Amino acid sequence: MTRPLVPSTSLALFVLSALLACAEPSSPADTDAVTSDASSDGGGAPTTTASGTQGSTDPAGTDATLTGADTQAPGSSDGTDAGDTSGPGVDDTGEPPPPPSCYRGEGNPAITALASGTWLEVEGSVWRDHCACEDGFPEACGNGYCTGEFAYSGAAMSVCHDAVVMWGGGHNDYWGNEVYWLPLDTMQWERLTDPSDPGNGCTETYADGTPASRHTYDGLAFIDHAGRLFANGGAIACGEGGAGDGSLWTFDVGTRTWHDMDPTPTNFDSLDEIAGYFPFNFAADYDPNSGLVYLEANWGLYAYDFDANEITFVTNTTPDQGGVWSERTAVVVPDRRLMLSIGGGAVRAYDLEAGTLEVWQTTGPDAIVTSDAPGLAYDPSHDQVVGWSHGDVFRLDLDARTWTADGAPSPVGGAFDVYGRFAYSAVHDAFIAVADPEQNVAIYRN
Repeated sequence: MTRPLVPSTSLALFVLSALLACAEPSSPADTDAVTSDASSDGGGAPTTTASGTQGSTDPAGTDATLTGADTQAPGSSDGTDAGDTSGPGVDDTGEPPPPPSCYRGEGNPAITALASGTWLEVEGSVWRDHCACEDGFPEACGNGYCTGEFAYSGAAMSVCHDAVVMWGGGHNDYWGNEVYWLPLDTMQWERLTDPSDPGNGCTETYADGTPASRHTYDGLAFIDHAGRLFANGGAIACGEGGAGDGSLWTFDVGTRTWHDMDPTPTNFDSLDEIAGYFPFNFAADYDPNSGLVYLEANWGLYAYDFDANEITFVTNTTPDQGGVWSERTAVVVPDRRLMLSIGGGAVRAYDLEAGTLEVWQTTGPDAIVTSDAPGLAYDPSHDQVVGWSHGDVFRLDLDARTWTADGAPSPVGGAFDVYGRFAYSAVHDAFIAVADPEQNVAIYRN
């Protein structure tokens, strides 16, 4: 049996000490065995709560400059309305692909009218206006209050809902475990759940059976054919900094409930092994062609199959292969069977067909490579990987392995790592950037 290499104790303790210094679609078989209720009393689905000053009957709000179709209700957990999320395949003609067939909205005309190569700051889209910590749930605050939600945490893009789904916090920064999303149709944040009572923290699971708040890094992905957010790894809410136990969670946006999946390892012994190799700085992305989530942990690449509820070890990933201990972000290029993990000075390229890793040497401006946890997304219109980290937009030619900069700095920025808070909208052929909890969202037209 091939097993991940075990890190040395000294290296693990070194990295742990560095972390603790931070202040900042069918359901799998036996669904009952993996479901945990998300209501505050431990039974049933939670009541949806309107956040900030927006009423639940008016998701578009009254102060947004972008308008569009009403938010489409999320698909059910059995994925019957998911449709084909794979798209038309690689297209480097510059023509945008058609909207995914699983999308049920009407699009946002203000985004589609945006000129190519330009940014739009969306007035009235500040996330902090909807933060639970300052909206009746002071126990969620932590030391960082609302800004702590963005500490070492990202998001994931649902292609079918054309929405950014965000979950984060953790450590001593933010203790609320509520989930947010922002559909591009309305460009208004919604809080999908209220935070659970964190108690004294320092536990993988809160008393109501929901996962503890955590630094999610890039350990989030959206399983579009199942309508679920995938989450693994991270630094859980704990005053001294804590590590999760390797539990793999999914959040059903249709029922708004969390599920402790407890998947079957197929060629290694236990999820504890993944967590035991230092469960921080993970990077994950969903492959729509295979329906798998690929998870780059600190000592190996894994593939999670939601339909079978199985997880498989793919290949070793060690620090001398590009420094995986650094904060990085992953992006899958579906038709090339490729996943790139970028950040901290390295570009790691996984051949998903062969199950091998190569460290790429890229040319051109390298600011996106040397940054920590850049935003990354795949652009099927040009068959390029696009990166952003509070400045210019960078594009990677996957054949020449050369970066170019668009020279169009964004109107928003900040000091937070980006991770999945920069994402591609297949509906609008545009990119969304959620830079800072106290700034508006920005859209970059492809």
